[in-house]
Amino acid sequence: MFMKKLSLEEIRKIYNEYLVNDFPKDEVKPLSMIEAAYRRGGYLSYGYFEEPEELRAYAFFLVDGDNYLLDYYAVREEFRGMGFGSRFIRELAEDTLKPVGCALLEIEDPAYALDEETRAMRESRRHFYMKNGLRDTGAEATVFGVEYKILEFPGKDSHSLEQIKTIYTDIYLTALNKDFVSRMIKMR
Repeated sequence: MFMKKLSLEEIRKIYNEYLVNDFPKDEVKPLSMIEAAYRRGGYLSYGYFEEPEELRAYAFFLVDGDNYLLDYYAVREEFRGMGFGSRFIRELAEDTLKPVGCALLEIEDPAYALDEETRAMRESRRHFYMKNGLRDTGAEATVFGVEYKILEFPGKDSHSLEQIKTIYTDIYLTALNKDFVSRMIKMR
């Protein structure tokens, strides 16, 4: 197994073949937004492969300087439940993200689930990330009407709640204009 940074061509391929099927339609941003962010240095993506170059999982990040926000993370459907997700997230945390300033991710807040099945799925996601070394920052956000808890990858520094809120908002400001961010993203 090996991990590698993806080229724009590889990002396009993964987006079209997997990402559009791995995430609900309303969560999939247009490829043109990802391409534009990539071109200006505001987007990085990594693939987790088995020889010979067979993709098992992928991670896409919004980037603001030395700070990252996980945008998409998925294991290909036919490889789920085999441990690839845990190995990949730990490898990202230990090798790729450890030296960065701050690496965050959003998980949908289980407390706001409309039914027990959705709550259980959200709890399962939270458990997955926590067992693989991420920490709950205590920060919460409403983004485009969806309630999130903000988790942090282990890194070289720990960050206060106020630092997390600033970093999180700043990352969104790299992709969206200030007025839009102030209207659509609320930190708690």
